[in-house]
Amino acid sequence: MEGIIDYIQIISRRNSGGLSSLCKILPCSLPISSEYVMFLLSDCMLTGLKNRPCFNIVWGKHGEQTFSVHHSHLQSCQSLWSIIHLDDIFVQYVQSFQKKKKSSDILTEIINDFCQSNDFKIIKAYVLFLMNDCYKILNEDNRIEFKQKL
Repeated sequence: MEGIIDYIQIISRRNSGGLSSLCKILPCSLPISSEYVMFLLSDCMLTGLKNRPCFNIVWGKHGEQTFSVHHSHLQSCQSLWSIIHLDDIFVQYVQSFQKKKKSSDILTEIINDFCQSNDFKIIKAYVLFLMNDCYKILNEDNRIEFKQKL
């Protein structure tokens, strides 16, 4: 997984537009939730398509700047954002689990309970999905070959 994140950082330094621009802004952007995404006619900054249905990725300290992306790339952007922010997702997921279960205040017991829960199976399946999806995005949709065993 670190290889994917390292690769995203390499792409962000290329300064060649499209995917490199997206990879540059995703670490600083707000979560991309399909529940709250609003579609608008705009020029896609990822593909260069003009006046198409796009959604905005909000980034910057106070959400001052946006990056318009064609609506067909929503899942790809969500996957890339999620893999970059996986630590934050884990923290929120474990905190939510701890609030639901309230089994103990001892960290090892919380971890053991979490590892045996259905929540753990869900997050594990999600991480595997993210890794495969990001591998596909970076390997098949990008000209630079990405080599890593998953």
